Amino acid sequence: MTKLKLKGVFTAIVTPFNKDYEIDYIALEKLIEFQIENKVSGIVVCGTTGETPTLSNDEYKSVIEFVVKKVNKRVLVIAGASSNSTLKALENAKLCKSLGVDAILVSAPYYNKPTQKGIIMHFEKINEIGIPIVIYNVPSRTGVNILADTTYTLSKLENIVAIKEASGIIEQMIDIKLKCKDSISILSGEDHLIMPMSVIGCDGVISVVSNILPKILSDFYIYDEKKYEIHEFLYEISRSMFIEGNPVTVKEAMSILDLCENYVRLPLANASENTTNTLKELFRKKGLIQ
Repeated sequence: MTKLKLKGVFTAIVTPFNKDYEIDYIALEKLIEFQIENKVSGIVVCGTTGETPTLSNDEYKSVIEFVVKKVNKRVLVIAGASSNSTLKALENAKLCKSLGVDAILVSAPYYNKPTQKGIIMHFEKINEIGIPIVIYNVPSRTGVNILADTTYTLSKLENIVAIKEASGIIEQMIDIKLKCKDSISILSGEDHLIMPMSVIGCDGVISVVSNILPKILSDFYIYDEKKYEIHEFLYEISRSMFIEGNPVTVKEAMSILDLCENYVRLPLANASENTTNTLKELFRKKGLIQ
């Protein structure tokens, strides 16, 4: 069986809320259309950027169902299905498969910090569900790093199609590419590293910044001659998206650019006035606002 190949920009889309902190499906539909119009390869729904830990089970299902329906096969849909319980991750994977997503995004179990053997066994169980899986390595959030040798072992599983690498360790990313070759897609999990990741032969990015600048991110993977110019333009913006963490800062940026309201659910708190002013100053410098 030929594995699903992931290339280009996959936007880790926010979940917009209204002033009552309910999901704003009208805004979500507009964001979906904005992404598709600007040539992204896919949308990642219910990831960390989508504030999934604050969604109820019914909301989780509803948001994924809504995105799948509105996208209507125009681009790929990847749904977050992580849990620190393998049984819960299996339930999430089964649900996502039934809702018609193209792939699921699964991190190493967080907080309980399994060994590399435990990580392998976790993914082996999810592999049995029969849906394409993108491994998500983000040790800053999970507390455990998925090593290159572990990624290579997992790449041999039938349904492991890609890894979102957000360790920030370039040497590890090079090692993964050398070990796995083209058996799985390798996607950057950090916008500010798309240039070095591209140089070592990686295939794309699961992006936070593309919530606000999808066309520029897409152009990075379309026009080789523009890569450095785009990298230079995006670098400071990419770094700024984490002034107060994700998705607090990107939602504030989206509000400044009139893409959606900047409501986040507790325990996250809205961006400070200092952050708002910093973003506005940067966006003026970059010509994004007057």
